[in-house]
Amino acid sequence: MMKFRDLNEEDRQDIEDIARGTWEGEDYLPMVFDEWLREGNFYGIEKEGKIIATGKITILPDFVGWLEGLRVHPDYRGRGYGRRMHEYLLKKSEELSKRGDIRTLEYATYFRNEGSIYLGLKTGFDIVKKYYGMEYESSQSKKPQASQLESIDELVSYEEYIPCGWIFIHKTHDALDYLREKCMVFSYEGHKFLFLKEHSEEVIPMELKVDILKKILPGIAYHSSEGRISIIVPDNWDYKIYESLGFRKWENVTEPEIWIFRKKF
Repeated sequence: MMKFRDLNEEDRQDIEDIARGTWEGEDYLPMVFDEWLREGNFYGIEKEGKIIATGKITILPDFVGWLEGLRVHPDYRGRGYGRRMHEYLLKKSEELSKRGDIRTLEYATYFRNEGSIYLGLKTGFDIVKKYYGMEYESSQSKKPQASQLESIDELVSYEEYIPCGWIFIHKTHDALDYLREKCMVFSYEGHKFLFLKEHSEEVIPMELKVDILKKILPGIAYHSSEGRISIIVPDNWDYKIYESLGFRKWENVTEPEIWIFRKKF
């Protein structure tokens, strides 16, 4: 028999067991476990006395409910538990919508994740945006200056969304506090960029123009892990122009790797 329930501190070991079988053991779930417990809306499927599947709804700026952390223990995959967890998250999201906490439900997925794409399209989500993932490695670095984010309009190269790792927040004025909390701000050669505090490889340049990126690459490389940098590029930008700087796509394909899904209430 299975049951859905809120997760708690006693589930830590089960979460670590799930993470060991996800993404070749490099799953971030154990690192965010405490934070997600504090935030709430963190659920699991319990079966045979242990948690075998998880799911999280994170409330983002602009009344967005963001789905993440959908996992199934390797021993229980292929039995429909991922679908059941997804459907349970939809049910809990409807409750949040009725309370006025969220107006839309969104998530990001990898373009090869056929199960996630299928579930989204089947349950009323639309694909609203796609992004390229690009990487860069450098042995040259120079220390940038600490700076501050004064206005959301400083992120001039982003239109509807601002990519923060695998979370994409709406570019609205109430997103400013979120970015200040989650990111460090630096300046190099007169141009600002953001680093996610929890992921030192993830950088958010204020501008994605090639000439500006070329100037700030040494400053970006200073705080990154071993000079490895990752940026997210909207699909209406030509990713090939960044290859001239030494960037390469995550995969040797021409289509965007990251897809954003949205469901309105």
